[in-house]
Amino acid sequence: MTVVFQEVPLPLGLPESPVSLGPVVERRREPARLLAPAQAALTVVAYGLPVPQGSKRIGRRGDKPMVLDDNKNRLDRWRTTVAWAARQAMSRQFPDRKPLDGPLAAEVTFTLPRPRTVKRAWPLGQGEGDVDKLLRAVFDALSVNVKAVREDARFVQVLARKVYPGSGVVDALEEPGVVAHVWRMPEAGV
Repeated sequence: MTVVFQEVPLPLGLPESPVSLGPVVERRREPARLLAPAQAALTVVAYGLPVPQGSKRIGRRGDKPMVLDDNKNRLDRWRTTVAWAARQAMSRQFPDRKPLDGPLAAEVTFTLPRPRTVKRAWPLGQGEGDVDKLLRAVFDALSVNVKAVREDARFVQVLARKVYPGSGVVDALEEPGVVAHVWRMPEAGV
């Protein structure tokens, strides 16, 4: 790894002297990978259309205002699907059914349906969901719906991708769904 300091001129209208932005780290481009043990503690495969979680609206129940998910019905079905798959995986992979706790890492692959007119390799469209909102729905399903993970705040490292069916990318399914691998990370000494 080489550390290089880079000087960048200020935008127009500001003094002419260059400003140092600090060290710029040059690295070889390698595919992202998790720093996790080889064997995942839990692997969940759920089929269905992944639904993002995150957009909220104000609604009412009786005379009380409430914060509701914009896509509550679809989101509830998706989280139930992921929770059911996680329950099945838990019964096979760790029958004691104790939730994973401590620092955790996750690698999650969302397979989204390819629209007929789309030729590109990766899901970039507006209707395909932000990867962070897709993750939020899966992590809540694992921690709230099924208690496979004690708390979704335990995830300290995440690698997520969106792919189309049959794309040949790692963990891409042949139909829409999600593959989530969860690892226990080693406790670091303080």
